[in-house]
Amino acid sequence: MIRLSYVIAGSLCLAFTAARAQTTSSNEALPSWSQERWTAFAAAHDFKLSTRLTPSQLIGDFDGDGTADVALFVEQRTTHKQGIVFIHHAQTATVVVGAGVILGNGGDNFEWVDRWSIHTQRATRARTRIDTLLLEHESSASGIVYFLKGRYRWKQLGD
Repeated sequence: MIRLSYVIAGSLCLAFTAARAQTTSSNEALPSWSQERWTAFAAAHDFKLSTRLTPSQLIGDFDGDGTADVALFVEQRTTHKQGIVFIHHAQTATVVVGAGVILGNGGDNFEWVDRWSIHTQRATRARTRIDTLLLEHESSASGIVYFLKGRYRWKQLGD
């Protein structure tokens, strides 16, 4: 009985880890809790989902609160500047980086990004895990987008 409970607990741990950070294709629907928020935000700020990167949606715990959030690679229709919209599960505010909003050396237009992916890092003081985004330009610049003290920040990795 004890051995079975360890197997079940271990399986649940693996399932949770796999579910934490996910990629979805641009053709897949957003999580139901985020669909209405994205539609309203996109209409109000004239954004569209970009199909330039695959995947165009990433799901992870970007704000470190233990719930899944959504990151969308987007384009602002008027300026054609590209960036990321974060929809946090537990917060009502939707956050934009790039797409006209400056984020450190990443600038206000992420048209230079060739690849993006999720990386999980341990936040040492809080002893929690937080998902960050690695933004890359082939054979050139890269940087990490991470959430700290209520806002997104940029860490340059290479140039």
